Formats: sequence, C-alpha cells, structure tokens
Amino acid sequence: MPAPNAAMLFSIAHSSEMMNQNPQAVQKLAKAISNVIADACADFLTRVSMSPGVPCSIMPPPAMVGNVIGIGKLIGVPPTEIEIKMKAMSAIAGSGLSRPSQNMFAETISKQTAMGLASFMQNAQVLPGTTIANGVTVSPAKLLVPLQPIKAQFAMQTQMKIPGAPVVSSVSELPSDFTQLVFKVLFFALEQMASLVMVAPGIPAAGNTTVGSGRLM
Repeated sequence: MPAPNAAMLFSIAHSSEMMNQNPQAVQKLAKAISNVIADACADFLTRVSMSPGVPCSIMPPPAMVGNVIGIGKLIGVPPTEIEIKMKAMSAIAGSGLSRPSQNMFAETISKQTAMGLASFMQNAQVLPGTTIANGVTVSPAKLLVPLQPIKAQFAMQTQMKIPGAPVVSSVSELPSDFTQLVFKVLFFALEQMASLVMVAPGIPAAGNTTVGSGRLM
C-alpha cells in the first residue's frame, strides 16, 4: 500500500528520543500519533486524484496510441483540520492524559497533518511519459513531490510562533517538543507517499488531452 500504515509510523514515533521525556505514556502516545496520521494519509488517497486536461500526443483513430506529454496536477479535498481533529480526539481518549493535554494533542496533530497533506497535493506533479493505447493510459504515472517546501513552511511557523503553529505548554503531559515529534512522523509518512504513490492506468484520452481524472494508487 502506498499509504504508510500505522505499524510503520509507530516504530518512528516510539523510537524517537523525544518520547523519553514522558516514558509512561510512550506506548499510548506513539500509537495515537501513528493511527491518526496513517488514517489521514489513507483518506487522502481516496479523496485526491489527478485532474483531467493533461496534454497528450495521440495518433488519430483507429490507432489511438501515444503518450501523455504534459505535467499533471492533483485535485480534490484532502482531510481537513476539523476532520482530523475529531479522529485525533477519539484516538487519544483512552490514553489517561488529562483533557487539556488531549486537546493539545488533537490541535497539534490536526493542524500539522492537514497542512502537510494540503501542501503535498499542491506541490505534487504527475510526470509525463505515460503510455496511451486504445485511447486510455495503460501504465501507472509517477509523482514528483518536492517535500522541501513543506519542511520550510513548518520551520517558519515553529520559529515565528504564528497562529497555526501550536506550542506545547510546559504544564502539559505531552513531551515539551511534541510539535517536532508529530512533524517527524508526518514527514516520514509524506516521504513514503512521495516515493510510492502513483496514478492508476485507465484514464481516457481524446483530442490530445486526458478527459478523465486519475485515481491514486
């Protein structure tokens, strides 16, 4: 599966040195982080697709063979902050953390995950070169996703402490650098998606453009 699973993300969260600050909550906190981010990534793949209208070079009928020659873009509605926050509150409910700490957990992870997935969609490019036969694409299309803008955006928010960059209170039961921990797990998830996600074949093409959306796989 191109979306990172919770077990994979759990190993990243659980092994982080940041978790040593609160060893009693390590298992539950790492599990909650990994479940929320894995679930959001899986939702992303079902709700985002390649937009139609990508330029193609196609031989006229009856051949209808050729290639996609333009760069595709992703469209759709990735999981929103509100949606992720609701799932985050459910994921952390049995952790034993106080209500304020649970709220901080949900607010932090929902803001970062929504921001990261939205930026992934905006920066992703579907590479040209996909083969067309009988008027449809017959091979998967690869993505190119520059992740540096996502990392830079996060760094700017954290350093400037502007709205949208939650800071964990010193009285919270969460690790003091919980924000960085969440981003570490999230960025690993985005790296996995960038290297594995492709656009499924079967996109119809006519008039030298694609005329249907492309499902992510």
